Amino acid sequence: MTKNFEEFSIFDNKGENMEGEIHGKDGKKRTVADETKESIADKPIEKEGGYFVKRYLSQFQGLDHKSIADKIIEKGWGESVARHISQFQGLDHKSIADKLIEKRLGGSVAENLSQFQGLDHKSIADKIIKKGGSYFVAKHLSQFQGLDHKSIADKIIEKGWGGSVAENLSRFQGLDHKSIADKLIEKRLGESVAENLSRFQGLDHKSIADKLIEKGLGHFVTRHISQFQGLD
Repeated sequence: MTKNFEEFSIFDNKGENMEGEIHGKDGKKRTVADETKESIADKPIEKEGGYFVKRYLSQFQGLDHKSIADKIIEKGWGESVARHISQFQGLDHKSIADKLIEKRLGGSVAENLSQFQGLDHKSIADKIIKKGGSYFVAKHLSQFQGLDHKSIADKIIEKGWGGSVAENLSRFQGLDHKSIADKLIEKRLGESVAENLSRFQGLDHKSIADKLIEKGLGHFVTRHISQFQGLD
């Protein structure tokens, strides 16, 4: 059952009005409602978790949306902020993206990148890759504008996540598939080639099998033999 915003407003757990006067932290007289304005969203955030943004954010006009976003991220529900970032008012989208990436939630940034305003997509991709989110950059590559796909593929392979390139090879434009396969095998990431061989275009399967065997990775040929065509 959806809760009403009033459950989280200026009434305490006993239903008593909390608008009495108190002395605030600055020594000035103010109402309890004023004093708790910055923390008024804490209760629904705690109760609703990541669903808070979708269900209640629009009812929190006049509060500091930056503070609310930070609290949701700190609680571990940053994906919800990324997914609904357009609903927040006055956020620095770059700052939010950086916080999410730092908390290893770069996948939520990549997936919802079109909703973030004013970001340098190349910089964001580099940061996500650096934080171990290569798969998300590869999977959501179409969200990134102005990237050199070859450069991105090379960075991901260098980081040891070449499987992300192989698995999402069709999303990369302008790659030399033979060159990519050779790099992956050279980096001893040959299983990602064998497992995804059908995604590579223009390869000589016998040559790939020979290279894997030469590198001591012949067991991957055996494991994924159904992917290879034309072997004796």
